[in-house]
Amino acid sequence: MGKVTHELLSLISKQIQDHGIVVWYDPEGVYQNLVRDLSLHETTILTYSGSFLELRWQLEPFLEFVDEEGKINSNPDVPPKVLIYVPMSPSDTNHALVEVEKAGVVMAPGASPWQRNTRLRVIAERVFKKIAPPEQVKEIVSDVEAGKLALEDLDQLAHADEEISTLKLIFDTTVPKELALKFLCQEELDPKIAEKDALPELGRLFQSEFGISVSTGGSMEKVRSEFTQSLLLAELSIKVEEGGDATGQLSSIPVPQNQQQRKNLLDLCDTWRNRLDLREKYASFAYAVEKEGGLKALEIDPSSFKEAETFAFVEYALLAWAEDLVLKDNAQDALDIAGRRQRTFWLEFEPELQLRWRTVEHSARLLLAAKRVEGELKKVGANSETLIKAYCTGLSLDETEDPFPWYLLDRYHRHLEYYFSKIEQPPGKDPSSLERMVFHMRRRYAEVVNRCATALAEALESSGFEVPGVLHQREIFGKFVSPSLDEGKTAYILVDALRYEMGLELIEGLKDEFKVEIKPVVAQLPTITEVGMAALMPHADEGMELLEVKSGKVGVKVGSTVLKDRKSRVSCFQSLLPDTVVLKLGNIVRPSPKHKEAVKKARMVLVTSQEIDHLGETMEDEDEARRLMEEVRDKLRRGIRQLAALGVKKMTVVADHGHLFLERPDEGMKLDPPGGKTVDLHPRVWIGRGGSDSPGCLRVAARKVGLEGDLELVFPPGIACFKARGPDRGYLHGGISFQELLTPVVLIESIETAEVHEKTSVKVEMTRPKITTRLFTVRVTYKGGGVFDQPVRKVKVMAWANRAQVGEAIAVEYGDPQEIPLERGKPNVVTIQLYEDVECTRVSIRVLDAKTHVELGALKDIEVNIAI
Repeated sequence: MGKVTHELLSLISKQIQDHGIVVWYDPEGVYQNLVRDLSLHETTILTYSGSFLELRWQLEPFLEFVDEEGKINSNPDVPPKVLIYVPMSPSDTNHALVEVEKAGVVMAPGASPWQRNTRLRVIAERVFKKIAPPEQVKEIVSDVEAGKLALEDLDQLAHADEEISTLKLIFDTTVPKELALKFLCQEELDPKIAEKDALPELGRLFQSEFGISVSTGGSMEKVRSEFTQSLLLAELSIKVEEGGDATGQLSSIPVPQNQQQRKNLLDLCDTWRNRLDLREKYASFAYAVEKEGGLKALEIDPSSFKEAETFAFVEYALLAWAEDLVLKDNAQDALDIAGRRQRTFWLEFEPELQLRWRTVEHSARLLLAAKRVEGELKKVGANSETLIKAYCTGLSLDETEDPFPWYLLDRYHRHLEYYFSKIEQPPGKDPSSLERMVFHMRRRYAEVVNRCATALAEALESSGFEVPGVLHQREIFGKFVSPSLDEGKTAYILVDALRYEMGLELIEGLKDEFKVEIKPVVAQLPTITEVGMAALMPHADEGMELLEVKSGKVGVKVGSTVLKDRKSRVSCFQSLLPDTVVLKLGNIVRPSPKHKEAVKKARMVLVTSQEIDHLGETMEDEDEARRLMEEVRDKLRRGIRQLAALGVKKMTVVADHGHLFLERPDEGMKLDPPGGKTVDLHPRVWIGRGGSDSPGCLRVAARKVGLEGDLELVFPPGIACFKARGPDRGYLHGGISFQELLTPVVLIESIETAEVHEKTSVKVEMTRPKITTRLFTVRVTYKGGGVFDQPVRKVKVMAWANRAQVGEAIAVEYGDPQEIPLERGKPNVVTIQLYEDVECTRVSIRVLDAKTHVELGALKDIEVNIAI
């Protein structure tokens, strides 16, 4: 009989001895297994089995000893000793046993006095306080409350605790898990183990606690290696079995059959992986066992690995499987798997795995979005207003589904390309499963965008290029910017090539600090900078004329002024609003004293940003262009915060046009331009007079799209391109597509916020002791500093060396890597990438407040040892 069972039965026997009749209520049925075979000396045990009538009939012979007041007669011939077990709550019995309760006593969880309290947690705590250290008692009590430990498990634990007590002299603990971890990871204890000849006792501990049998007759290193191999293989076997493996390839691996031993084994492995001070040792053992066992060659269905993280090969097998699922258009299963692998050991230990899983996640989301958009496109019809609503907010076409905004298609594609661009592909002739998946998704994305662009062009043509109910670019200055000048200092921020969906992402990082509103805008056709920027100028709503300004270029006449480039637009703006300071985005991200003073004195601040368009049109390395484009969003947020700090009350962020960013167009997608008199030629639009069009092209007079003059516009069909001078690029604009035509107007208003100055505690921990590759991870935890601290703190995490930034966050466990949310008490694993040209032997990790750039935490002097 186990110690916990003995303690319980001692309490029950004492109550029977003192009172004769005991009614034992067990609402959760935790003692049913015990009662089933229970026998007590000279005591009748009756069990409720569904009928109180039957139970009372069984009790009848004993009730003759009870008088009218419910008391047992003082001199009965045969004094009763009865235990009545009822596996339910007293409140659920409708007082069926009230007279029996009066004749004896009630024992139940929480009963008073304590001698009648049968709550398993209380009894376990009383037993283990005598034989185990406080930390183990606390853990056991917690597991009992969570329903993880039954009576049988507690009896076994109590027995094991007695056996391991002598090992405390060596390991300074009697907690089996901690003891095992010290043996595995602290080889400096080996002399003490040898001196005490403690290997046999350790072997018994491993067997009793974890169900692992090891030979203790060899060297210390051999025992440690055998225990590790048996432990890790057993965990893998258990996880694969739970995953539904039917191959039986791991069936010969010994695993504990006792459920408590299994639980202990799994808990030991999990703790070993998650202890920052022990994980390096875990990884070295796991790599060795994986290699020696040839585990990569196992022909096991990867679906069986869904819950496993014992070895690195498991993560790669799951990745290859998920990538293959995407290739087979099984997006939901791939997304489910990616969701389950967001926080596993190997993602912290091999940071590139996190990038791959993010790529899989966004590929799967993109595939699901593509199916949804294609399906809805067939139902919408050629109505430009409806199409734009579908893109911006989604439509309620099916009562069983929530509206799905089509812009998510573009967001998933952009994120997919960003994460893929961060992964260093190994050299090889054949594309990897990851590359095949990405190539497949690029083609799939292009197919859907092409269909949408075709539908949008047809809808615009049929509506006379009018979109009722949607804001037009020409209206922005008059509706939003001009009125705000009467309310205080105003900023007008012109961002070249900012798409609508990128504007939505921009405001996600500003909502906590500003009053923010975003509206979709239909850009002026053709979607080129000369036209779009002119449409954002004052008085553009009064009329615009498209004209030739020099060979191969067009300009736009607004009023009496011809606008052809940034210089002419800035000059025009300042002539109409003299009290204007003009700055570039870089000037407001880190404003100099001169620029700060200029902003403070000005009534209007005009900010221009050409970064997105410049990167797309000039950078040969498109992966690098994509990476740098993502940084523009962060610069805009920082600039907006700086303007607010300098007294700007209202800000309006707009764009001249959006953009497509696809694979470089195939020759088959390129069309001959119309010929005739060419005034300006872009891959996505021809501007001129006369000529003949290729099949599918859309020719329209400039007057039809709201531009005066005699010029004509020809747009290629879908996402096709004209043959034009210059290098082939996947970055395009000028034509008709959601991505090129729809831009945001973001209305930002500064709000007064009371600042609470309290110390904030942010802890930074390396997941490995030193940096050995350009990619590495840190674990960042926000602990708060006072009662007024917010539950979520947004931060920036970066690597510094020699007083300069040398690396940046590129992926996080949750949130946006540019402005990382830290939920109080919940660690966020951050993947950092060192810049390619960095040469340093030590770096520091700095955590800055995203808004103020005040340092909240740091980890300094980390060794860098990158093998070349």
